[in-house]
Amino acid sequence: MPDVNGDDGVPVIKDRILYWPTVLAIVWFILASAASSDPGEGQMVPGPFLTVICPVMSAFIAVLLCVGCIYERDWRRLLSTLVLPISVALIVIFISG
Repeated sequence: MPDVNGDDGVPVIKDRILYWPTVLAIVWFILASAASSDPGEGQMVPGPFLTVICPVMSAFIAVLLCVGCIYERDWRRLLSTLVLPISVALIVIFISG
């Protein structure tokens, strides 16, 4: 009979889908969209730090995490983390360019 008082008998699933890269990609898209619009008088738009530098830095960190996922053969984490660098590349190419 399994022990119901502890989690010792439950296997830990390490290869799961990550949600933070998708959420971060959506945030960078919203900030880049706001920066590419023509601001009216009194409206504030995010500067180049939030529209270019932060997304590129987060994409670089995600690529480093992808290399770690390849090394550990965590395929679901790899694919879910690749969302961020691909979307940042598309944002930089199409919206900021």
